Order: sequence, then C-alpha cells, then structure tokens
Amino acid sequence: MGAWGSGSFENDGALDWVAELAAADGLGFLQETFAAVIDEGDYLDAYHCERALAAAEVVAALQGAPGAGLPDEAAARVEAHRNADIAPLVATALRAIDRVRSESELQELWAEDEDMLAEWEAAVEALVGRLRKS
Repeated sequence: MGAWGSGSFENDGALDWVAELAAADGLGFLQETFAAVIDEGDYLDAYHCERALAAAEVVAALQGAPGAGLPDEAAARVEAHRNADIAPLVATALRAIDRVRSESELQELWAEDEDMLAEWEAAVEALVGRLRKS
C-alpha cells in the first residue's frame, strides 16, 4: 500500500485521483468515483477505495466541512463548485464509505496492524461525521 498516513489524501491512489479531478469537468467525476466502489460486485481493491475516500473528502468540503490536508487542486475545484447541489453526492459518498469500511482490501491492509487500523478508522469516522453535518 502506497500510504504514509491514515488521512484520506495520504496515499498514492488519492493523489492520482486529485490530479484527475483537476482536469475533470463538473462534479460527475465524483459520482463516477463512487460508482466504481458502490457498483463493484466483487472484492474492492485498495486503489479504488483510496479514490472514493478522497472523493468523499471533496464532498465534505463542498458542504463547508473540509478536513485537514485538502490538496490545493481539490480546494480549487471545491471553490469552483461552491453553490452546487450536492445532497445526492453526500448520500452516495456515505454508501461508498460503508463498502470501503466493510468489504475492501484497504480495510484489510489497515487491519494488519491494530494501532494503524484504529487510526484509520478514526480518520474515516471523522470524515463520516463531516459528511453528516447539516
């Protein structure tokens, strides 16, 4: 796993995703990212999970609850879409996070070390809390 911390943007998959986000038009890219996790019937690989968590962070930032470490490129996209209707994306982000937490390679990788798992779970729970902020 190309990760150096438990934060949503502290891994290679998320940073690759941010580069793609910077070039994307509109917010459809967020929906596509979540669909890659929600619609996948099989086991979820870590790369898609890292991307879904990064997308969820952008949704949280769009509703005024950004987390620490939001990359500048993502912050610029948030600012460009500040007035967008993101209610459907919040529900979709939460569904994607549920899958990542329960049925994924990413969760299993973090579970290899109990302390690291607890740190990652706390970071994901904080993200969920920011998404549920209304």
